[in-house]
Amino acid sequence: MTTSDDGAATSAADLAAAAAGDQGAWDRLVDRHAQWVWSTARGFGLGAVAAAQVCGVAWARLADHLDEVRTDEQLRRWLGTIASHEARRVVCARRV
Repeated sequence: MTTSDDGAATSAADLAAAAAGDQGAWDRLVDRHAQWVWSTARGFGLGAVAAAQVCGVAWARLADHLDEVRTDEQLRRWLGTIASHEARRVVCARRV
C-alpha cells in the first residue's frame, strides 16, 4: 500500500509493522524521516556530533513510543517535537 506523493500510506503500514517488531519497516521509517530529524536538530545551530546525539535520542524515544504513533503526519510532528525539545535541552545545557 503506497501513495503517489507523500508515502503516507506506506509510513502508516511501516509504523504498524515496526511496532510489531519488523526491522525492515523500522529501517524504512528511519530512511524516510532521518533527514527531517537531522534538519530539525541542526536548525538549532548544533554541530554534527551534538545533532547526531539529538537524532539518536529522537529515534530511541520513538522506539519506546512507536505504538502511540499511527500516521505519517503524527510521526513527523512527533519526531520534530522530540528533536526540538532535545536540541533546546542541549543548547541550554551549553549556556550553563
